[in-house]
Amino acid sequence: MKGAIKDKSTREAMVAATIASGTVGGITDETGHYQILLQPGKYRLDISYLGYTTEHRDIVIKSDEWIDLDVWMESAENVLQTAVISDSRYAKPISESTISMEVIKSSLIDHLNATSVDEVLDKVPGLTMVGDQANIRGGAGFSYGAGSRVLLMINEVPALQADAGYPNWDDVPVENIEQIEVIKGAASASYGSSALNGLIHVRTAYAKSDPITKASVFYSAVLPPKDRSQQWWNANPYTTGMSFSHSQKYGKLDVVGSTYLQKSKSYNETSGSEYARINGSIQYRITDRLTAGFHLNMNRRKSQSFFYWRDGVTAYFRPDSSTLSNSNSFRYHIDPFITYFDKSDNKHAFRSRIYVVDNTVSNGQSNSSTLLYGEYQFQRQFKKQGIYLTSGLVANHNSSNSDLFSRLPFKSDNLGLYLQAEKKLYDHTTVSVGWRFEDYTLHRPEVFEGDTLPGGIRKENKSLWRVGVNSKINKGLYLRASWGEGFRFPTLAEQFITTSFGATFISPNPGLTSERGWNGEVGLKQGFLWKKSKGYLDAAVFWSKYTDMMEFVFTGFVKGFQSQNIGNTDIKGFELSAAGATPIGRHLLTYTGGYTFIEPRFVEFTEEDNRRSSADFNILKYRSKHLFKLDIEDQLGPWIFGSGILYTSKMEAIDAIFELVIKGLKEFRQNHGGYTVVDLRAARSWRGVTFNLIFKNLFNEIYTSRPAQMEAPRNITFKINYNF
Repeated sequence: MKGAIKDKSTREAMVAATIASGTVGGITDETGHYQILLQPGKYRLDISYLGYTTEHRDIVIKSDEWIDLDVWMESAENVLQTAVISDSRYAKPISESTISMEVIKSSLIDHLNATSVDEVLDKVPGLTMVGDQANIRGGAGFSYGAGSRVLLMINEVPALQADAGYPNWDDVPVENIEQIEVIKGAASASYGSSALNGLIHVRTAYAKSDPITKASVFYSAVLPPKDRSQQWWNANPYTTGMSFSHSQKYGKLDVVGSTYLQKSKSYNETSGSEYARINGSIQYRITDRLTAGFHLNMNRRKSQSFFYWRDGVTAYFRPDSSTLSNSNSFRYHIDPFITYFDKSDNKHAFRSRIYVVDNTVSNGQSNSSTLLYGEYQFQRQFKKQGIYLTSGLVANHNSSNSDLFSRLPFKSDNLGLYLQAEKKLYDHTTVSVGWRFEDYTLHRPEVFEGDTLPGGIRKENKSLWRVGVNSKINKGLYLRASWGEGFRFPTLAEQFITTSFGATFISPNPGLTSERGWNGEVGLKQGFLWKKSKGYLDAAVFWSKYTDMMEFVFTGFVKGFQSQNIGNTDIKGFELSAAGATPIGRHLLTYTGGYTFIEPRFVEFTEEDNRRSSADFNILKYRSKHLFKLDIEDQLGPWIFGSGILYTSKMEAIDAIFELVIKGLKEFRQNHGGYTVVDLRAARSWRGVTFNLIFKNLFNEIYTSRPAQMEAPRNITFKINYNF
């Protein structure tokens, strides 16, 4: 028998869909077609594809007869079937994940008019943006642009800057995203250093069976602030930009390309940016089993900014002139890859990345770095035993020679070996066990800032474990539990940086050691499908402990700030979240949101910790204990109306020195605690064109996400999308 399997709504070919009867069957090729040889007789066929409702067909095969059977599949009417790969490194429903995960679809990104992916991440329950830094469930504070406990990945490859271990959000092509997956909790056993607190995995869009072309232009204007005395501008600050993307299949060749241009003049005086990004991928199916290609991203940016304001009472949109900086940067990465399925259907994947960063910055803060990454991964499914095995070998080389590091050469090498196995028990329970070994080697000058390291080589290695279980209790109800170890080697910036902002120095600490920790959680996910309503409710309790946690602390006016191991910390909390869609008459209401509570503390709160903190009680710096997010959207024919709400409680503790040296900061924090930000949006589609109107910070909230730098007042955006 032969035929084709396609999506019923989009009419796209479904590649690698399964059609089987017992132990006999096959999968569709790149055009969605299949061919199976069967003995004469009666068969019941199961046609399945992750994220779609399984179809069943009863057929009778006669001798010397061909049967043509085309199948049109429908997307599963349950968000629990959303396909994710980050948890187990292979595609499976999110309901079967053993750890808390969130998924952001491309449609929400389009509706938000996000100019950078960090704006989208603000919709994820439990995730906060402190300045430009992503933190999950209070796992980190404010790192001043050096070091991240959340790993950013693009298409299964790490994408943190080599020397600083920091994400460059502008490198992520918001105009060409398929979906974003967020893991909450330690993921180092699967992904290595920097995944100590979680993972953000961006999966870019791929070429479909029909060509897709998209274009958009937008203009945003910042309106007057609530306190008109703070307004320094006559003409409204603005951001304007455009994007274009195209994807198409040419036989066995898949091509995706996009470009993005943006220019802004900020509401923060003297600040602004211009940048251009090119993104693309090429994939060629050499045979039905062998695929090769590469991803490409190039970004050129020019920007001006300041580190903190002139005065938090009278001039919080104006800069302290001693903290001004100008930057010209050029970044690019090239990611060659090969995927091969052998005759036993084992998967062999090779992924790599060359990531080059060149930042020319005023005030002696220029930096350049190169990342070389390679990974071989092997996957095998033991169908009879219900086991899915994933293993791999990773090599990572970082190098930098920058003003920030006294123009001295620094290099580091990571070698990793990982193994993960998932076992299906009784068709309703999944048990996952993961292990990783990572070896770290640092190459530095033998003598640096009075610190001597014989041979200039330092070595360290770690072995980590992760275990998890997910069990389907009854229809739509899933119980999960997980425990995983994490670690993070200090970045080059944390160990060797020498710079200043204003009159405050940042000094190196070559003796900094790696931080370790573990995260455990128990969660319950209840999916529901009632009439035409669908969605889920999720509840989780979690506990994280860190040993030798690294944070920048103020050591005095001679050395200023320095990254140090501050001791052991403890973070407990719980999270409630929900997502779904409900039709009400002619309306389709969709929603997503959640509430997160954390209790971040030092295990031993010393007098030194108390002296360094602006709070006089035991709480980790730069954390908010309460976080609430909600996004609601109503679709009525060609109209879409939406609203987003973000509430963050007061950041109880910051570095005490900031309240002393930054003018007006203490008074601002006394008058402005937590904040609530409300956005509104509306869109109208007409003949392939969508007109969008977006109000951000509707009630003109006065707030900061990190000390001494204001967030935007009320602003309005007009955007036009064109799909053809």
